[in-house]
Amino acid sequence: MPSFLVCLCLAALAACAGSRSGDFAGAPVVLISVDTLRADHLPVYGYRAVATPAIDALRRDAILFENAYTSVPLTLPAHTSLLTGLPPDRHGVRDNLGYRLDGKIETLPGLLRRHGYATGAAVSAYVLRGSTGLAASFESYDDGVEILADQPLAQIRRPGRQTAARALQWIEGHRGQPFVFLLHLYEPHAPYQPPEPFAARYRERPYDGEIAYVDTVLGEFLDRLRALGVYDRAIVVFLSDHGEGLGDHGEKEHGVLLYQETVRVPLLLKLPGALRRGETVRAPAELLDVFPTVLGLLGREPPAGLPGRSLLALPARPAKPLYSETFYPYLHLGWSGLRALRDERFLYIEGPDPELYDLAADPGEHKNLRDADRRTAHGLRVELAGRPVALAPPRASSAEERGKLAALGYLTSGGSVAPAARAIDPKRALPDLESLTSAYRLAAQGENARAAALLRPLVERYPGMIDARFQLASNLGALGRDEEALAEYERTIALAPMAADGPRIEEGRLLVRMRRPDQAAAAARAALAGQPEEAHEILARVAAARQRIGEAEAEARQAVAAESPPRAEAVLLLAETQSLNGRPREALDTLQPLAERIAKGERPPLRGLDFTRGDALARLGDANAANDANAADTAEAAFRREIALFPRDTRAYAGLAYLLASRGRTGEIDAVLQALAAASPTREGYLAAAAAADRLGNPAAAAAWRRRAAVGHTRSPLSGALDRR
Repeated sequence: MPSFLVCLCLAALAACAGSRSGDFAGAPVVLISVDTLRADHLPVYGYRAVATPAIDALRRDAILFENAYTSVPLTLPAHTSLLTGLPPDRHGVRDNLGYRLDGKIETLPGLLRRHGYATGAAVSAYVLRGSTGLAASFESYDDGVEILADQPLAQIRRPGRQTAARALQWIEGHRGQPFVFLLHLYEPHAPYQPPEPFAARYRERPYDGEIAYVDTVLGEFLDRLRALGVYDRAIVVFLSDHGEGLGDHGEKEHGVLLYQETVRVPLLLKLPGALRRGETVRAPAELLDVFPTVLGLLGREPPAGLPGRSLLALPARPAKPLYSETFYPYLHLGWSGLRALRDERFLYIEGPDPELYDLAADPGEHKNLRDADRRTAHGLRVELAGRPVALAPPRASSAEERGKLAALGYLTSGGSVAPAARAIDPKRALPDLESLTSAYRLAAQGENARAAALLRPLVERYPGMIDARFQLASNLGALGRDEEALAEYERTIALAPMAADGPRIEEGRLLVRMRRPDQAAAAARAALAGQPEEAHEILARVAAARQRIGEAEAEARQAVAAESPPRAEAVLLLAETQSLNGRPREALDTLQPLAERIAKGERPPLRGLDFTRGDALARLGDANAANDANAADTAEAAFRREIALFPRDTRAYAGLAYLLASRGRTGEIDAVLQALAAASPTREGYLAAAAAADRLGNPAAAAAWRRRAAVGHTRSPLSGALDRR
C-alpha cells in the first residue's frame, strides 16, 4: 500500500477512536459559556463584520455544530439545562428570578465530583449567583459579582478578563488532576459598551464590539491553557446560553420570543488531541446534549432518563424535534408564555397566535405557514400538547435580587401564575414592552415622574402587568405621592398573591417612612416566611421608631443571620442599633469589614456607612473624655466624607451640626444647614434642617425652615428611604 494511503488510514482510525466512549477517561473538561452570543454573528458561522481570531482558532481544532439550540433564551434556566441535561419543564428553573435548582437533581459537575474530579466555576453575572442552587455541585464557585441596584449599568458586570483570571488561578492549582471547570463570560450582554479599541472600531455595531472584546479574553485564556499543558489534553466545549434579538422580529434583547436569533447558539466541541478537528455537523443539536457527550467521552454512563444524546452520534441518530420555551412574558407581563418545537426543517411556536415556519425555505422566519400547511402544524401541535407545562409559581425574591436584576435589564417582580394561559401574544405587544423598559431606564436615572407617566397607561391596558404596577408604586413613592404608592402596592398584592412578598416588603418600607409603625410591622410579618432578612430589617426600624432599642437590635441580628453572607444594608442596620444601645465600639467593629472592602475597591461606597461610623465615633468620644478630641476629629471627617459621597443624605449634615455644637463651633452650624437645604431643596430637606435647629436649641431658625417646607416642595426621590430614626 502506498505510504500516503497508510497515513490516510491511520488518520481515519484516529478520528474514529476519538468518538468512542471512554477514550478520554480522566481528561480535563473546560466548559466556556459566552452569554447572549448569536451564532450568526460569528465568522465561524459565516458572519464577516467582526474579527474573532481566538474563536476561529478554536474552531479549527474542534467540531462545529451548525444548528445548535438552547431550551430557553434566559441565562439561569439555560445554564441549569446545560449542567443538568434537562429542559426547564423537568428541572423546574423557569426564570432568572424566583426559582432555585433542587439539590436532588443530578448535575454534570456533581456526578464527576463523586468520581474524583475537582470541580470549579467562575461566573460574570449575578444572574448565575450560587444561591440559585448552581453552586452546590461545585467545590469552588466564584460568583463574586458586586452589583447594586443604584449603580450605573456599565458597572454591574464583572469584566470577562477578571473572571478569566480567577478561572486560570483555579485551573493552575488543579491541572495535575482530573477536573471540570465552567467559565462564564457576560459580554456581549446589553448594555453594549465594549472597551477601547473595540468601542471605536465598532462604533456603529457595539454588540459586535463586545464580541471582539470577549474574543481577546478567550484568546488569552486559551493561550494560558496551552502554556499550562491543559489545552491539548482537554475536552473543551464552547457555547452560548442564548442569542440576542437585535430588533429582528421586534425584540431588541431576549427572553420574550422564540425565533432563531435568540434560540440558536454557537456550539464547538474540541476533543483531546484535536481529533475530528475542522468537522461540521449540520443535524440539529441542543445544549442538553453536552451532559451525555462529556460523560461518554470520559467513560461514564449518563443518568437514566436524560433526553439528550451524545453529540458525537450526530447525524446518525434519529432526528427528534427540539423543545424550547419562555414563560418570561407570562410571569412578568401578564401575557402568554410561548413553547416551541423545531426539527430539521420546521419551527412551530405555540401561543395565542400559533406560527409555523419552513426554516429551509425561510430561515428568517417571515412567512407563517400555519394555515398553508395545516398538517405539519397539527402534528407538531399535538406532539407539543403531550408535553406538560409543569409551571410552578416563583418563590419570593429579595429587594436586593430584584434591584440587581433590574439593573441588568431584566423585569423582576414575578407575577401570579394563573391556571390558564393569558391571551395576549407577546409578539403583538412588543411596543408596550419597549415602553416598560424605557420606564425602568428612566426610574434608574431618577426620572420618576417621566417613568410614572409611561407606566400609568400600561397598567390600565394590562391590569395583570405586575412589573409595571410594582414599578409605578416605587416611582410614586419616590415622588412623595405616598398614598398613591400605597394604593398601587395594595393592588399589586391583590393581583399577585403568590408573589406578594416583594410588594409587601416595599409597602412596609413606605409605611415606616410614613410613620405608620403598626401597618409597617403587619406588612413585614406577612412577608417574614418568604423574605426574612428584609422583613426583620423593617421590624427593626419599627422597633427603633417606638424607642424599643433592644428589640431593634434583636431584629437587626435576625436580619444579618437570615442570609450568608449577609446584605451590607443589614450589617449597617445592626451597627446603627448597637450604637443606639450604647455600644459604639461594637458598632465600629461590626462596620470594619465593610469599610475595608470599600477601601480596597472590592465594592462601591455604601450610603450611610460613614454617617453611622461618624455617629458611633461621636458617641464614643462622649463616653470617653480622654479620647474625646481624637474621636471627634475622626467623627467629623466621617460625616464630611458621607456628605461628599452622598450629598442628599440629610442625616450626615444633622450629625455634623450636632458635633460642631458639642465642640463649641456654633458659628459653623448655619452653613452646614444651608448646605443641607442646597443639596436637598425639598420639603423633607427643610424639615430635616428644622429638626436639627430644634435639637440645637434654635426655635427661630427651626420655624424659618418649617415655613420653607410649607411652600409645597416635593420630597427628595433619594433620601426618603433612609429615614432610619
